[in-house]
Amino acid sequence: MAQPNREGLSRVIQTLMDKKHGHPLVVSFNLREDVIIDGDGETFTPREPSNLGENISMPGIDAKEIERKEALLKAEILKSGKTLQVYQEINQPREPREFNSILTIREMYESQINQTPQLRYYRMPMQDEGSPVEEHYDLLVSVIKDLDEIHTDEDGPALLFNCHDGKDRTTTAMAIAGLIMWHKKGFPVGCKLGEQEHVSLPNAEFTKGEFACVLRLVRRLPNGSQLKREVDFILDKCSETMTPMHYHAREVIFSTYNKIKTAKNEEDGGMFHRQSIFYLERYIYLILFNTYLHMERMDNWEKPFTQWMEEFGRKVRAYEVLNNLDFKEDFPKENGAGRYSQIRWRWLFKNPKQIFRGSFV
Repeated sequence: MAQPNREGLSRVIQTLMDKKHGHPLVVSFNLREDVIIDGDGETFTPREPSNLGENISMPGIDAKEIERKEALLKAEILKSGKTLQVYQEINQPREPREFNSILTIREMYESQINQTPQLRYYRMPMQDEGSPVEEHYDLLVSVIKDLDEIHTDEDGPALLFNCHDGKDRTTTAMAIAGLIMWHKKGFPVGCKLGEQEHVSLPNAEFTKGEFACVLRLVRRLPNGSQLKREVDFILDKCSETMTPMHYHAREVIFSTYNKIKTAKNEEDGGMFHRQSIFYLERYIYLILFNTYLHMERMDNWEKPFTQWMEEFGRKVRAYEVLNNLDFKEDFPKENGAGRYSQIRWRWLFKNPKQIFRGSFV
């Protein structure tokens, strides 16, 4: 879901725990890597005055640090005691606002936990586009794997994810969590090879994620085609919950790459190429993560995914694949690989030097 305010959060929790849905526990993850506060039941975030359409993200920041910054922002607002100029809509003039109640996101969730102790909350700042860092996979495994409610309650725990708009990062986290849950409870019908729907549309192989670099990795993995099929199925299920957005974390790879043909200028074409590479990276990481879940399940995933990638990932040359992400073999007459085919350039793009300043929006 998108970022809730305090009233929206309360309604979501009540719905998930009512008689109809019956979840005994709600575990909520906030994936945003920008500073947020709740003022009188509305959420606000600082933004650059010259770029009101973009959040001021802080790549690589951890939960403790971003919550410290939110507490500092709240303290500064309370200390000033002034009327603030805020944007309700970025295409409208600023408006003066005085707030009677200001909460950090942590305080907003703690207030809700006081009303519904069955709620647990985690802040997990995750970068937009591309795959989460390997440590994020480990965090989700550590939280989910030992939830008693998975086995002791028919409906099981509700896992709730939010980012800014409830799309990219939320879908990725949903897919990771869904795979963990399936490994705990069993895979549903439709996950096996041969059970997928047959697609006969033009370029169907690419909407199905059958890119050369993906297939190269799949051939190196034990039962790789089945591992890919399970990832495809969870992505299909995630997409079904997001029908109004028409967002599919696998199909977006090709649809984004295809936009290069109609890009207005070279800059836009480069942006679409970069995004398609980042989405491809995310897809490959999900396949690797599912491989890890299968191989380490008997030990309840005591070995972290980060360590598994260093050991088994290197044996199958996974980093070699990740360091050569491109569409050259798929579309030999079109664009070349570009700098973002390499890990270091993707890392540098995701971790620029950040300047923190802005206005309330």
